[in-house]
Amino acid sequence: MSESKKERKRIAVNARLLQDGKLEGLGVFTDELLKRLTRSHPEAEFILLFDRPFHKRFIYSSNCTAVQLPPPTRHPLLWRCWLEITLPLYLRRKKIDVFLSLDGFGLPKSTFPQIIAIHDLNFLHRPEDLPASVAQFYNRFFPRFARTADEVLTVSDHSKRDLASSYGLPLEKIHVAANALPEQRSWETENQPDPFSRLTSGAPYFAYIGAIHKRKNLARLMAAFQRFVAGSGSDHHLIIAGEATGHYRKEWALVTSSIDKSRIHLTGRLTEKEKYLLLGGAQAMVLPSLYEGFGIPILEAFSAGTPVLCSNRTSLPEVAGDAALLFDPDSETEICASMEQISASDGLRERLVDLGKERLQHYSWDRSAEVVWKVIESCLHK
Repeated sequence: MSESKKERKRIAVNARLLQDGKLEGLGVFTDELLKRLTRSHPEAEFILLFDRPFHKRFIYSSNCTAVQLPPPTRHPLLWRCWLEITLPLYLRRKKIDVFLSLDGFGLPKSTFPQIIAIHDLNFLHRPEDLPASVAQFYNRFFPRFARTADEVLTVSDHSKRDLASSYGLPLEKIHVAANALPEQRSWETENQPDPFSRLTSGAPYFAYIGAIHKRKNLARLMAAFQRFVAGSGSDHHLIIAGEATGHYRKEWALVTSSIDKSRIHLTGRLTEKEKYLLLGGAQAMVLPSLYEGFGIPILEAFSAGTPVLCSNRTSLPEVAGDAALLFDPDSETEICASMEQISASDGLRERLVDLGKERLQHYSWDRSAEVVWKVIESCLHK
């Protein structure tokens, strides 16, 4: 081993959510930040800790070392085993300088600095939306992780304030590294027809994209849409793109069993390109969530040049700024009114599209990676 490599600071990273082809919100956050951190800081050694076989694409650069540490973390009992036994044993042996975990998990105790990212506290405010064992684990251990960590990252000012008030953390301990979108994909510049217009026979449509949980408030969205159609006589459709989580699948099947499937279409999960095309053809994207730590679909709509109608709760007004029509997500009347307003005015749609493109410039993975690196540096020099 060269002398320069010996002198590198060793940063161990929880990489368990880096699963090829299965990246969700937390996995995307981890992937986007790590590819920038590792490539921008060759002076550091990054030890990426996986809980199962990993894809070589996550070995971002020559200063990365990947290690598989079982067991696969598929259950709260296995989470505890990984965090309380497997990880501490390995990390003590390797004499690391900092432990970085971007998915909320932390070590209950450690002899080296820890940095963890907690994206939101949905499990505290809405535990009923999660399987009981998951909600119990999060509510038991996340406060401990947050207090034990030297520094805490989160994705919005709303989540920062929530963490401070709910867990009694000092504000100066919490740092905002916001979500963003990937760099422009080649197909975003292509002029392609809207493949989803076949579902609507060419009629205009509203779109929802995202995971499907109870807190996404889609039952009320569908009721508001039906009220809009009945009141306006419009030929609009509603397309809902996403996959219900295992916990919510049965209830979602009941919720959708009696909808008008000639006007409300459920596509299931879409690829990134399909989502972009869906949004690009929509008259507006509607996000009626009751709770969000950030709200990535807002940025996706801005990128596609699509007006946004969204809930006025939690982080969503912060992310949308003045580039969206806001409504009370508990009010069918307000959701319906926002649909009426956007469908009636070409000028309003154009104004929101322009404001959305401006707003999108506020969010950058490069800037968020810089925030994270400054936090890492502060821990390295303690």
